[in-house]
Amino acid sequence: MVPAETRPDDPNQAIYAAWRAESARLIGALTRMTRDVSLAEDLAQDALVAALVQWPATGVPDNPVSWLMTTAKRRAIDHFRRADSLRRKVAELEHARGREEETMPDVESPVDYIEDDVLRLILLGLQALLEIQGSRMPARLDEDGAPVLLEVQDRNLWDHLLIRRGMAALEKAGQLAVRGTPVGRYFLQASIAAEHARAVRAEDTDWRRIAGLYDVLTRAAPGPVVEVNRAVAHGRAYGPGAGLAVLEEVDPDSLGDSPLVPSVRGDLLERAGMHAQAREAFIEEASRTANAGERTVLQRRADRNRSLGSDPDEPPQPTRA
Repeated sequence: MVPAETRPDDPNQAIYAAWRAESARLIGALTRMTRDVSLAEDLAQDALVAALVQWPATGVPDNPVSWLMTTAKRRAIDHFRRADSLRRKVAELEHARGREEETMPDVESPVDYIEDDVLRLILLGLQALLEIQGSRMPARLDEDGAPVLLEVQDRNLWDHLLIRRGMAALEKAGQLAVRGTPVGRYFLQASIAAEHARAVRAEDTDWRRIAGLYDVLTRAAPGPVVEVNRAVAHGRAYGPGAGLAVLEEVDPDSLGDSPLVPSVRGDLLERAGMHAQAREAFIEEASRTANAGERTVLQRRADRNRSLGSDPDEPPQPTRA
């Protein structure tokens, strides 16, 4: 979504940046450790999944690459321990079968098949999410290093190869979903990112579909960040009053000192013509961010709202879709 797009501590952006820069070294080190390239790739993906689950709750670590490497190595150790335990169990079963004429039960159950499909959908959605979000990296900063909002990015700078790869991964995940495999947060987040990628111009974005996807996401993976981004989507789809109504339901303490809530509130208030309140929100956000470039952008938005005039007497009434 628009505000989260510019945040240096955004987990998805941090994961993609770390993966793009160090994936070859990560997989290479794991290959040397495991002597199995396929296993190394699986372990690296497991670490990515763990990061996307944990970082939104715990924050982006100081050294994301080191975190991914440590997590993957722990997964490797667990893998070898399970493999060793399995070998012992198999040996015991073979020994028991040699003594007794018993038929071993069929271990391939429908549950295994379902779990495989779920795992594939989670990985085909994670891949799509990383590819599509990563495609926007070249346009996220201006010449001075200041963040650029999604809606004003130069879409010619987006990496269209990554977009095509992400769309292909999303299509494969969609095929699993059509067969009845439950979808999760990565598939839904990738579907949202795909709507932005499909829009040739920012004004072509299908915000109503994005709002609907966020409504589903908030049920599949509820949380304050999802709700804040849902407020952005509803604000674009149905007017700033609708977005503010969603934002009002977010606990202001749930995100700590994060500038995300005042950022979205300022954007919605500005769109509603409530410039004095928008200016206050942007000033509050600027005081919370540690990024100098972002602080400059926010101060500019605050100054712009100061020059745009007084608020209307009546604020827009919150509306529901």
